[in-house]
Amino acid sequence: MSATDHSSATEQAIVDALESVEDPHVPVSLREMGMLGDVEFEDGLASVDIVFPCLGCPAYQMIIEDVENALETVDGVSDTDVGVTWAESWSKDRMTKNARERMQDIGIQL
Repeated sequence: MSATDHSSATEQAIVDALESVEDPHVPVSLREMGMLGDVEFEDGLASVDIVFPCLGCPAYQMIIEDVENALETVDGVSDTDVGVTWAESWSKDRMTKNARERMQDIGIQL
């Protein structure tokens, strides 16, 4: 399931919980930044892939921990698997309009 598909109530709850996880550099959610890859739920296991903008992201571990913590708040989730995918390339085209505007508001040029 992609971050925009919600085939069950639990998957929707997972996506909703992930809205609370922000990019530490820009106060918008990982979804708005285009950093959420596949989101899956099966037999209590919530799996999320993150698409990082760069290989050397200094907030790498913090973001993974924040995603794990958000997943653990969802009823029905008993285990988590947060991975990083390099199969998808991040680009500014993945960002929402709100994220682009927020970056410009804080002085980051795209």
